[in-house]
Amino acid sequence: MSKIFSKKKKKHLNMLTMDNSSLIRAWQACFKPEAGWRQESIPGLAPILWCAEDNGACTYLTPSCGSTMDLARSLADGGRFPEMSWAAAVTQTTGRGQLGRKWETAAGNLCATIRLPDQAAGAGTLLPLTIGLLIADELKNHVPAPQIKWPNDILMGTKKTGGILVEERQGMIMAGVGLNVEVVPSMDHHVEDYRIPACSLKEFGCRADAPALWRAIADRFNTDLMHLLSAPDDLKDRMTQVLAFSGDSVIHENGTGEGRLVKISGIDTAGGLIVETPEGTRTIYSGQINPRITI
Repeated sequence: MSKIFSKKKKKHLNMLTMDNSSLIRAWQACFKPEAGWRQESIPGLAPILWCAEDNGACTYLTPSCGSTMDLARSLADGGRFPEMSWAAAVTQTTGRGQLGRKWETAAGNLCATIRLPDQAAGAGTLLPLTIGLLIADELKNHVPAPQIKWPNDILMGTKKTGGILVEERQGMIMAGVGLNVEVVPSMDHHVEDYRIPACSLKEFGCRADAPALWRAIADRFNTDLMHLLSAPDDLKDRMTQVLAFSGDSVIHENGTGEGRLVKISGIDTAGGLIVETPEGTRTIYSGQINPRITI
């Protein structure tokens, strides 16, 4: 039987270590005092806390997992993860980013996965851009000038502080969000991103912790996600204001190891990146971009 844990009781949960118990309490503090946290042991998963949200969704929290995306999938397969539910972890050991790249999350950083509404199916490249815009809009309250590197990275200046991964399987759309809030990952965890060094939000003056940032971002998802997806012109205009490397020449890599020099002009209403090439203006919908390496 599940046990109810109220943040008023301020109990140390026996599933937690002394190192991350304070972080768990910080997560609990993001919810209303009357919100009841249930602790359960789900077969095949680490001990987990969960709490029902006002919108009928649930938030699940575990001290550590391999990947919050995989955790969310496991919960969904068991019928325990309705739309707009979140799975979060204090630490993540085998997370993944674009093209299957490794993304580890240290305590103090944010890693969480949301199940998006079925209505978001078919949004294509608009989906990670919309999520990125919601995150960037919230980060503006904490740091100066966050930007989005098409199609799914969050930058501070020319450094990467976060990423977004969208996966659709078995009719369910999941979006994983990772933010380096306090800790900068070591370079060997991000060998493929050597052209974009990592940074933390703390370096740029962010005083909010990972749970507080998640709560504010989750609230934006609840209020603005479907509106933006249904208003591509508005999304395009707002994306233009935060688009990284706009007007710059970058390398477009198409996933086959080939790179081509292009100049970024903007975003279209379908989420494609408008670029200038020697052959003229083109719009790309796949691959990734990286700044040029100068010697």
